[in-house]
Amino acid sequence: MIKVSVIGGIAILVFIGLMSALPNPYRHLLWIPYGILLPLAIVMGNRKQQKIRQEESQIHAGDAKWRA
Repeated sequence: MIKVSVIGGIAILVFIGLMSALPNPYRHLLWIPYGILLPLAIVMGNRKQQKIRQEESQIHAGDAKWRA
């Protein structure tokens, strides 16, 4: 999840940099990939987080069996 946060932060900085560097007509075209890629990244990040939670719950459930 740290890697996802770093990549997301870099992507947002690049987006803001391009928004300030590009001339006016092209600046508005940046919103198209941003509007598509941001929701996809959120969904993928949520799925990865859910997978991590499931793996951790299985590990902790196995630990509880050995302690009982």
